[in-house]
Amino acid sequence: MNSRERLNKALEHKETDRVPIDFGGASVSLIHQASHDRLARFLNIENLQDKIHNLMTMCVYVDDRIKKRFGSDVELIQQGKPDSWNLEIDKMTKKWTDDWGCEYKKPEGVMYYEWDHQPLVSAETIKDIDNFNWPDPRDPGRYRGIKEKVVDIFKNTDKAILVNSAYGIWEQTFSLRSIDRALMDLAANQKFAKYLAERLFEWLLEYYDLMLSPIGKYVHIVKMDDDLGFRNGPIMSPDIYRSIYKPIHKKIVEFIKSRTDAKIFIHSDGSIYDFIPDFIDIGIDVINPVEVTARNMGSKLLKKEFGQDISFWGGGCDNTILEKGTPEQVREEVKRRISDFSSDGGFVFGSIHCIQPFVPPENIVALFDSALEFG
Repeated sequence: MNSRERLNKALEHKETDRVPIDFGGASVSLIHQASHDRLARFLNIENLQDKIHNLMTMCVYVDDRIKKRFGSDVELIQQGKPDSWNLEIDKMTKKWTDDWGCEYKKPEGVMYYEWDHQPLVSAETIKDIDNFNWPDPRDPGRYRGIKEKVVDIFKNTDKAILVNSAYGIWEQTFSLRSIDRALMDLAANQKFAKYLAERLFEWLLEYYDLMLSPIGKYVHIVKMDDDLGFRNGPIMSPDIYRSIYKPIHKKIVEFIKSRTDAKIFIHSDGSIYDFIPDFIDIGIDVINPVEVTARNMGSKLLKKEFGQDISFWGGGCDNTILEKGTPEQVREEVKRRISDFSSDGGFVFGSIHCIQPFVPPENIVALFDSALEFG
């Protein structure tokens, strides 16, 4: 059974020869640059492919030799750099600005960038949203070479193809607005919140249209985003989600399904138990990263409650064990999660979000070698 067959069957909840593995196939299963470098040295891989995928998180695309070593079944398709924007990191302050006008800084001694300015943080009215300098979703740089790359992967490899999202509606709201102002809007200014969500939805539909129209028949998974959970519970009440964001998510799902037969994958961190029935209701096929140590997110509970109706992607190892445990503890954790999640299909093994900078390389090896063994 090849990678494409394996993943498609797993997401159809059918028997496979082994559990599919994702290491670097989704943008949320990449690895921090520091861990990637140490892993390559540990595996005696030279001339490392080390291209940054997300400058804010400092995560990189996984070197093809590493993906092959660990049996990854998925290839990532990512939008390109818009022609209208260039990355310019200030030599003095080390700050930079993305094409949406969000500014980032990297404090001394910190391994990630963080927001320094968010362009809608002071917005008060609908007019402020309309007057925002919206980037062009149709900028040709975003899509240049995508079809050629997808066709090459489809014809010359057996990998499943995952198309990344541009952003999540709620995530982009707090990226532009700040998390505290965005949350205050949900409590006290829902008219503003709904209007901003609708404008972001219109932009995102143009992205999915231009991305999927030429390649829809080749792709197997299309990713959506929206982080709805803290570790101990939802970011917002389910009622607010159902009022503002669920209808938009439903429209996104319907639009994607009009362009492709691919499965639809949503990345949503933390404790999202309360939202899973809503995801199932609107036709989402897969949830990720399955943060198994968050409230009500245990692997046995999720499989029992929702395993017939949705697939799980990630959930492979408690992050604390992955970072601070021994390889044997990682191995036992992987064995447990695969046992919980993999019966009757519906599971793609991966780390819970991107692998962070202080994870020992021997634990990364244990993570994926154990998945190959027990899966």
